[in-house]
Amino acid sequence: MAHYKDVSVRKTSLNLVTGFFQYLRDEQEAVQKRTFTKWINSHLAKHKPPLEVNDLFEDIKDGVKLLALLEVLSGQRLPCEQGRQLKRIHWVSNIGTALKFLEGRKIKLVNIHATDIADGRPSIVLGLIWTIILYFQ
Repeated sequence: MAHYKDVSVRKTSLNLVTGFFQYLRDEQEAVQKRTFTKWINSHLAKHKPPLEVNDLFEDIKDGVKLLALLEVLSGQRLPCEQGRQLKRIHWVSNIGTALKFLEGRKIKLVNIHATDIADGRPSIVLGLIWTIILYFQ
């Protein structure tokens, strides 16, 4: 019977540790999301007309604000599909334009694909924004 209890205690301990590490990852992601959103908004305020990101993972999905950010940072005009009824294909096109622009500046993008940004994958979005921050600061 003691053996069963030991296994149960170990599983509980493992679940607690796993849960704690997940909590730390979530907290780190939240801090990065807030910090990167503030950085982006400080630059998008200079855009004509000014733009704002409220939820980084959602607001960047269509690529419009991403392209606007790159325009402000680079001083170059970039083609962008805009409108009320943008479909996913337009999102991917806009994000693809942004990624090609960055690659054209010899910025190495590792495992960052337009579809991942359009899906709002947090780790990919944060990685992309971090890469942009490092290049333009």
